[in-house]
Amino acid sequence: MTIPLYPSEAEIAVLVLGAKRAREWPAKARYLEDKHGLPRIDEVMGGRFWPAVVEYFRRRHGVSLDAPDRIHTVPHGHGAPIIIGRRRRPE
Repeated sequence: MTIPLYPSEAEIAVLVLGAKRAREWPAKARYLEDKHGLPRIDEVMGGRFWPAVVEYFRRRHGVSLDAPDRIHTVPHGHGAPIIIGRRRRPE
C-alpha cells in the first residue's frame, strides 16, 4: 500500500490506531498537537505530512533513527530497572 505524503485524517486514524479505534483519532490528535507536538495539518496541502507523523511517533516511543544512542531500561517492579541493551545507529 502506498501512503500519500498528506493523507486524510480518516486515513491517518486507521494507519495509527487501526480500523476499530479510528474514531478515537480526532480527540487524540488534538491532545497530541496541543500538548506534545504532533505535526499539525498543513493548510496548503490539507493534511499532515505523513513522514513527520511517523517520525513524531518514533521519537515519542524512543525508536527514532535520529535519536541519540541511549540505554533502554524496563522497570520490573523490584527496584532498579533492568538494562536491556544499547540502541545503535545504522552504519
